[in-house]
Amino acid sequence: MFSCAICEDFPYDKKALTYKNKFVFDNQFRMDGMYLMRDQYGVYLHYFFQNGSYYAIGIDYDENEISCYQISSRSREWPYVWGCFIIEDNILKVQTYDPHSMDRYTKYKVMERWAEIVNDTTIHFFKDINTEGKSSNLDEIFHFRYCENKPDSTNILMR
Repeated sequence: MFSCAICEDFPYDKKALTYKNKFVFDNQFRMDGMYLMRDQYGVYLHYFFQNGSYYAIGIDYDENEISCYQISSRSREWPYVWGCFIIEDNILKVQTYDPHSMDRYTKYKVMERWAEIVNDTTIHFFKDINTEGKSSNLDEIFHFRYCENKPDSTNILMR
């Protein structure tokens, strides 16, 4: 069990995640591993869980050295690396807290990203909706990698 004393350091409104508890698992894409994308800044890793929670982090590793990234107990307490998702047809909609929104507001605000499920091992993020509702185009393709020891989804938002 994790202490929630750190919650005071991260002011956010749990109710702002309107996708929480709305996901219904129906084998739309694989979730027994992680999704990875590399660009010039590093590797971006996404975990999707059958309870509808989502974890995303950027790491400075060689993509080939990542077999199954383990989520630290400290990052389980950071609301902005977690989120919730739903699927409508073949569109994956993810809500997360914008880590930069604290610069403008007193609480973390929700942002949204949309991805097309290309097939059961490829997702293509194509739309970003910021905290003010303005959308911009994305072109980020993540590929699945099986993870034998995938971490669980215990996190601050699911309490």
